[in-house]
Amino acid sequence: MSLYRKKWTHRRTYRSPSPSRCKNIRYGGNISTGHCETIQELFNYEGNFSQELRHSYLGCLLWKKGGDIAETSRLDSSVIRPSLNHVALSKVPPALYDEHGKSINKGNVYISESSPPSVSQAYYKQFQEDFSLFLKSRSEELVTGGRMVLILLGRIGQDHVDRGNSFFWEILSRSLAISVSQAEIEKEKVDSYEVHFYAASKNELEDEVRREGSFEIDKLEMFEIEREVKNGESYGTAVAMTVRAVQESMLCDHFGDGMDLDTLFNNYGKMIDEEMVKVDIKPITFVIVLKKL
Repeated sequence: MSLYRKKWTHRRTYRSPSPSRCKNIRYGGNISTGHCETIQELFNYEGNFSQELRHSYLGCLLWKKGGDIAETSRLDSSVIRPSLNHVALSKVPPALYDEHGKSINKGNVYISESSPPSVSQAYYKQFQEDFSLFLKSRSEELVTGGRMVLILLGRIGQDHVDRGNSFFWEILSRSLAISVSQAEIEKEKVDSYEVHFYAASKNELEDEVRREGSFEIDKLEMFEIEREVKNGESYGTAVAMTVRAVQESMLCDHFGDGMDLDTLFNNYGKMIDEEMVKVDIKPITFVIVLKKL
């Protein structure tokens, strides 16, 4: 899986890290082998940085629903901890619901053009809380000079609604609306469904690292995710399979096991392909090296 258009370089030198195992903290369903391939590819570039890193354990780290962000295991100061994170939030932001428990983001599963400003504020606040706890907990595993690598889905600018990662959730909202129109699921159920996700901007990541205070940013790079499909399948089909792998268990839990997921994600894939004909979709990923202070 080739995700990186820019060559990874490193500004500093340091001694080889001691090999260390990262915990697999899972959020939702199974971790895709493609995720680990993504991380592996980061360490395949030439240069001092990759030569040092490629001997460390390549693990995947996903925040888990239910508060496992704070789980820790003692590591030593030389560890570099590579991990991948979808920026999955620990819970749906409570502020998305009014005093009667009704969603203020009706018809949407994430931040969209029709969402009131309070929706993006609620998601951002939850991200701040979760990411701050994540950094604090990880800092307890490292002593001064320890490093951690994060691979995060994000967004390019300050606008929460773009043709990047957030757009994939817009398409899921549209797919669910089709299921409602075909009387397969109830509209009230769709109105109360929100995803545990936040695509942070570069400035938001920098601000949160600075505010929490346990790490400094050693390097931060942004990459566009290249489209790569196999076996002649369309890009929309590939994206639909990825989103389904992440969302299936939560959709079934919310809408019931009788939900027709095949039809839902067939519609999803077709809409992605239709949108790609109009304007390109450009999801981006941040790669961040953090150094423990």
